[in-house]
Amino acid sequence: MNLLLNYHTMKTTKVLLIEDDLNYAFMIKDGLEEMNNGYEVEMALNAEDGLKLFKSFEPDVIVTDIVMPGMSGLQMVEKIRQDNKELPVIFTTGLTADKDAVNGINKGADIYITKPFSIKLLNTYIISLLKRLNNGKSWVMKDLLKIGRYTFNPQNRVLIYEDSDKMVLTTTEAKIFEKLLRRKGELVERNDILVDVWGEDCDIFSYSISLNVFITKLRKYLAKDASISITNYRLIGYMLDVG
Repeated sequence: MNLLLNYHTMKTTKVLLIEDDLNYAFMIKDGLEEMNNGYEVEMALNAEDGLKLFKSFEPDVIVTDIVMPGMSGLQMVEKIRQDNKELPVIFTTGLTADKDAVNGINKGADIYITKPFSIKLLNTYIISLLKRLNNGKSWVMKDLLKIGRYTFNPQNRVLIYEDSDKMVLTTTEAKIFEKLLRRKGELVERNDILVDVWGEDCDIFSYSISLNVFITKLRKYLAKDASISITNYRLIGYMLDVG
């Protein structure tokens, strides 16, 4: 099966590309469309038009710049996440500081890559994210998982605090949390999480930064129960436990 095809509908994967540099935008668009004819790319030159196309084009993945005239890519993705928490989002940017990557992930991106980058690398990221999304939707899990005062439903990604306060996790957050939760009290190796969530072809360095951000977000979600901890064993992995 062609990995560039949408897993559920077997249609060509639809990519929404938002990039204000016209030449760079066409370079990415042409490069993706030449990848085994597996992509249909719709292009916007600013975030405002990107938001409109998000609703009309119904993409399978978004690839967007951050710094653009008017609305930024960060602001656009924040708005998109209000409607859709699952859609894979890749930020492409010239901002290289770790704090920028952390901010990008916190605003709703799944991965953050810096310019210049190869189309082959971008293609690999897209395939990995679509695999992850497909795997997340294909799981059949009816059991509820409990930790401390929280209950987690992996099937609909709902985290409940004391049967009242509810929040819906993104697909990535849910997969990381479930992996740690099902091995509660055990040290889960970092690479094991990376491969399980993002696939064997993921770039370890780039996704390690993303994983750190997602772990920080999970800690915030669980902060109402002080007995719960996610311990970071530097360069090794993480342990979710109840004290």
